Amino acid sequence: MSAVFYLSGLNFRYREPQMKKMLKFTLGCIFALMVVSEAWAGASAYSSTTVGPTIYSKNVNYTSTFNPVGSFPPGSAIGGWIQYSYSTSYRPSGFQAYLCWDNTFADCIDITNLQSGSTTHWNGQTPNHSFILMQRVVGTGTLSPPVYGNSDQIIVNFTYP
Repeated sequence: MSAVFYLSGLNFRYREPQMKKMLKFTLGCIFALMVVSEAWAGASAYSSTTVGPTIYSKNVNYTSTFNPVGSFPPGSAIGGWIQYSYSTSYRPSGFQAYLCWDNTFADCIDITNLQSGSTTHWNGQTPNHSFILMQRVVGTGTLSPPVYGNSDQIIVNFTYP
């Protein structure tokens, strides 16, 4: 099953298998958060979701921003796993994806081959900074058809004193 939705003027392609994968991922993350909450009395998490960009041209960085949700007690730090997922309509040759912290491209991890996964790379950093999903296709010219971004999500676990 496939359909196209328009969210604030953006193309959003819905594919039933992708939504089932996203549901399984989300339920797994909820279970992980329940386990983490049991382990630390001063622990919490937030989830941020966005629609990925449409990639029209090669060798151009396209980004999605995951803004922090809620407020954070003083002394809060990212702790435990950060879970992420992203999907695209297809992955052409030369496709690259990076997850970056602090709204810059200075501290990124390569997630090209893992459309959903988790990392502890930013443990100890403050949780009140944005994350960026940067996607690009190496090469020159335009993409036909373009690569449509679907639902992207990040779940950030953090601890506080």
